[in-house]
Amino acid sequence: MRSNLSASSPSQVWSRHVFTLPALPTSASGSFSFDDDGQVYVNGILVVNDTGGGATSFNLQLATNRFVVGENLIAVHGINTVAPYNNFSVDLALDVPSETTLVATGSVWKYLDNGSDQQSAWRTLAFDDTVWLSGPAQLGYGDGDEATTNSFGPDPANKYATTYYRHSFVISNASFFTNLQLRLLRDDGAIVYLNGFEVYRCNLPTGAVSYATFAQSAVLDDGTIWIPADLPVAALRSGTNVVAVEMHQNSGASTDLSFDLALIGNFLNAPAKVNFSHWPATLGGNDHYYESVSVPSGITWDAASTAATNRGGYLATITSEQENAVLFQLIKGRPELWAHRPSGDAWGPWIGGLQPVGSVEPGGGWSWITGEPFTYTNWGSGEPSNTSPGEDRLHFIGKKAAVGDSWNDKSHLDNIVVSYVVEYEQDINPTPILEFKFDETGTNAPSTGLATNAATFLSGAAVRRDFHSSDAQGVSGRPGDRAFDNSLSSGMGSNGSGGRATIASDDQAADGLLSLTLQGWFRADGVAIDNLSRLITKQLGSTGFLLLGTGGNLDLEINNVGSTSTGAYYADVGVWVFFAVTYDGTATNNNVRFYRGLRTNSVNLRETRTLNQGRILANSGSITIGNANSDGSLMRPFAGWLDNVRVFGNKTNSSGALPLQQLEWLRAKDVQNLSEPETLSVTQAGLSAQLQWPAYPGGFHLETTAAFTPIPTWTVVTNPVQNDFKQNTVTIPTSDPNRFFRLAR
Repeated sequence: MRSNLSASSPSQVWSRHVFTLPALPTSASGSFSFDDDGQVYVNGILVVNDTGGGATSFNLQLATNRFVVGENLIAVHGINTVAPYNNFSVDLALDVPSETTLVATGSVWKYLDNGSDQQSAWRTLAFDDTVWLSGPAQLGYGDGDEATTNSFGPDPANKYATTYYRHSFVISNASFFTNLQLRLLRDDGAIVYLNGFEVYRCNLPTGAVSYATFAQSAVLDDGTIWIPADLPVAALRSGTNVVAVEMHQNSGASTDLSFDLALIGNFLNAPAKVNFSHWPATLGGNDHYYESVSVPSGITWDAASTAATNRGGYLATITSEQENAVLFQLIKGRPELWAHRPSGDAWGPWIGGLQPVGSVEPGGGWSWITGEPFTYTNWGSGEPSNTSPGEDRLHFIGKKAAVGDSWNDKSHLDNIVVSYVVEYEQDINPTPILEFKFDETGTNAPSTGLATNAATFLSGAAVRRDFHSSDAQGVSGRPGDRAFDNSLSSGMGSNGSGGRATIASDDQAADGLLSLTLQGWFRADGVAIDNLSRLITKQLGSTGFLLLGTGGNLDLEINNVGSTSTGAYYADVGVWVFFAVTYDGTATNNNVRFYRGLRTNSVNLRETRTLNQGRILANSGSITIGNANSDGSLMRPFAGWLDNVRVFGNKTNSSGALPLQQLEWLRAKDVQNLSEPETLSVTQAGLSAQLQWPAYPGGFHLETTAAFTPIPTWTVVTNPVQNDFKQNTVTIPTSDPNRFFRLAR
């Protein structure tokens, strides 16, 4: 980069660039040149500091631990000490390992299809499967696409409920892998184990499952859709690894069974996924919330409507161009919401439009499920068409395109649509008692919840220390987002010591709760969460609450009585993990729920447990995050990073145990800004200037004024607007007088 040649060139210039890594680099180098001086930062860490004056070049090998999986930031500060030049150049080279297939589709699997009860030993590494049969995937029966046909037993009307599969693979160094993804083909239900630990469950009830347990339902895709799921990379081991899968039919009369599986290491992470949006009244909206829901196996309009009601909302209704743009902004970037057709069209989510029985086809009688006036429409070209009889419901369609913001009519019985959009009139953004975002600097962390007592960062017994991470190291990776950085801990849990964030004064707002949610994000450093490492606690003797980790699991203690997850769902290392544990003291059964999500994966209920403690007893203990609250002699640190830690609760009812929808809203809110800011850019094109802004969200137009002072007079730009469905473009001759521009709506 080089400034202009005038003597009045700027004395300083700052440059930032964000780039994404699918895995940690195995080597990193950089070439940096400054004229006169400058600085280079990688993820907030200074790697070059040129103060010598004059033109200087640096060729460096960079420590690979300066980088992270996901978004990284390189920031450069150029300093000019002698006019007129201000030059700097940057060349960064990274050797990043590519995606590694650990288990390929079509691999040969050992299998047992005799209907026997294998209990649990078959899942382990040590199990001897030499007497089992073997064959390549796809395995199963009934569809005609199997490479290996399994037996369903002697009675076609009473087929075996469960079939078992095992596959081993060898890796030389498990620490090489930074992330792990399962890709599963199943019909109907499946549980996947890696080296004896359950890592994924699909279409089966929570809790114990036996060889006689049937899947919860018949999957509508008939085992034709691959399901991706992120797995805990800590479950891998150097040497031999074993994947074990139990497949369950939904009934003894089921006609088919399908199974195949792939396991991929160091796969490319998708961008952070946002399932929610909010249309605030301050922007002319209705203050409603919208949720996009993916159903890979397909769903009918009726089933989607029922599901939306069960989630506390209804299938979304659209009454204006602006509302249509809000919804399209939510769904356009999620390919899993769109079913692509041989015709080139893409079928998008169901929404709440319907045509009552007896309406004149194709356009008569259309209404919204809420009874709102059906005055605004955005039909696709040639729609509604009633091409097939009974096309009486509404969904988005991409006409000869991957996505689209227009509408199409389709039968309510059609289950090829793979998603729907829910609209919520109520505020689903819960208010926490305590909320620590760690976005500031210094030796404390203010609470942005109802209880405003700040947490103080302490090292050892009482030594204050700033444990804030570098800028942009929080869960979103965006500038201004920091985290609680306890990665300098000497170990995890009982193996080491480290810092903590503690509220020294008693916070009565979190005392005597009848229901509770403890929620946050963690990124373990080096090893999985273990050894009684503390996440958040307010415990004194046999009173209060405590959330800790052990063996890749979370343990919730209420009044000193604990309930622990069992599936090692939280064993990830080096990636941000969303955790939430809820407790409902008004119930006496299945009242503890463990949830998990990732930056790129929605929140899922992982396990349900029971803890009969009623009200959480009040105490005068401090609330502490990231370590034990003690005199320094008992330290149980979480070794890594924590972010956006929140406590929710209620002293009179069960509302403090948040439902899945509110937890997913929190996850989506944390990973990125939900209302994407409009950006207006200008580029030179010959003798003209081109001004551009995104087509969605819609409703914006371009305005201009000749001067800012004393009071600007803004007028609408009347030059033609070109729209390619991604960008709006207006061309302005550069011969025009100087003008200022802005977006407005």
